[in-house]
Amino acid sequence: MERIDEEKLASLPIHLEKASEETVCVVTEVASRCSVTDTTVVGFEDGAAENPQEWSRAYRWWLTSVFAFLCFASTFALPAPIGFAGQFVSELGLDAELLALSISLFVIGSFVGTWIWSPLSEQYGRRPIYICSLALFTCIQVGTAFAKDAATLECLRLLAGIFIAAASSNGSAVMSDIWDAETREKVVVITSIPGFIGSSFAPLVGGYMAQYGVHWPWIFWVLAIIGGVYTLIFIFLVPETYAPAILVRKARRLRETTGDCRYRAPAELESKMTVGATCYHILAKPLVICSREPVLIAVNVYLGFISGCSYMLFQIFPIIFQGTYHFSSGEVGLVFIPAMVGEILGLSIYIFFVRKRYLDRAKKGETTAESPEAQLTLALWGAPIFAACYFWLGWTSYPNISYWVPFVSVFLIGLSLLWLMLAFINYTIAVYLPVVASALASSVFTRSIFGAVFPLFSNKMFDVLNPHWASTLVGCIALALVPIPLVLRRYGPALRAKSRYMRPSPQ
Repeated sequence: MERIDEEKLASLPIHLEKASEETVCVVTEVASRCSVTDTTVVGFEDGAAENPQEWSRAYRWWLTSVFAFLCFASTFALPAPIGFAGQFVSELGLDAELLALSISLFVIGSFVGTWIWSPLSEQYGRRPIYICSLALFTCIQVGTAFAKDAATLECLRLLAGIFIAAASSNGSAVMSDIWDAETREKVVVITSIPGFIGSSFAPLVGGYMAQYGVHWPWIFWVLAIIGGVYTLIFIFLVPETYAPAILVRKARRLRETTGDCRYRAPAELESKMTVGATCYHILAKPLVICSREPVLIAVNVYLGFISGCSYMLFQIFPIIFQGTYHFSSGEVGLVFIPAMVGEILGLSIYIFFVRKRYLDRAKKGETTAESPEAQLTLALWGAPIFAACYFWLGWTSYPNISYWVPFVSVFLIGLSLLWLMLAFINYTIAVYLPVVASALASSVFTRSIFGAVFPLFSNKMFDVLNPHWASTLVGCIALALVPIPLVLRRYGPALRAKSRYMRPSPQ
């Protein structure tokens, strides 16, 4: 299961004029005689082959497929070791709680990595960040395969999350680099599908590997091979896609070949942000805005809760289906397939029906379509379905009831979870457009905290309360959150009128 990456949706308004804040240039004696008024700003000529958006459509689709499967690999890496739980206990002393900790550390690492790699990619370009992070991720997987104790494995899982985060955090930015605005949204949403498949497919692969006697280090060798192959792909086959970085290199090349220091890229003309301002903008501002916005707090809590529930499934499925139905480790992996199918179906409904209808109404100038509250339509359906599914899962998991019955609830969990993610992230983007980066950053922070904490108590909660009452508890909390999209839909315009950050209502 995979949460929706908000950058995949927020990347749509990104423009090519975004540039890095600091660029190193060659300074010569001639440069000292150049004035600001002599500057020649370097840009892309019409139809220039170096402009990523002018590359052939077939080549851009090939690059899109490369990044889509890299998204698959990044989400595959999170739950991949779960199927080897028995081997970890016997060989490394890694019990259920420590195995859950490895997931939490990976999630924390992904959060930290996102805050590291995204700004760096805007300073140095996408390609060097990908090469560096993937090479280090590969080395980490090799080290994990040789781990001799639980502490080593846990530390390396944290580092793995940090280095693989570049794959998910920068993927949507690359799509923004190479696609026009008309195509970009569909591409970004479509490329998110492999992410859902990866997180659901990993427990299945790991479970059957363990069931047929494959030793646990091999799952990390598989990840190392994937990381190594992608490192080579980026070194030899993937060019730079970030326009400001391309223009910086073009300007540098012109200065070196012509001896004329007046050539400058737009990024080289921007004023440099101080370290303190940078830290505030990246770390403090999102939390400050969130603390002053009750609507954003409510949305982030809801998104955090359902994100935590999605990571909780990696612990509770083995408890329910191995304990009640005596599934093998490989068969437990099959339980994730209904969730994956539900997510893909939910995404298809969004793309081909909900989103299409919204855009058609907006083109006709209908005010209800232009309103940000229109983005909450899916949440109005997803919220009660999500809550009901946990009651369904808990009270149909009995030996005398076919496992196909709880399977249906798993399918609906995947469907409703994706609808809720899409609705609330789209709503956040729509209402907090003036400060969208900070609003989404606060969402990432909240979801990462919930995603890291929930796996730590899931095993104990389901063991102590038993799956029936533990699922009921989760369902009750989800039921208490159902009014949030209803309240936002009904009172959204009034709330936006009182906010200092939210976009005002359309006239």
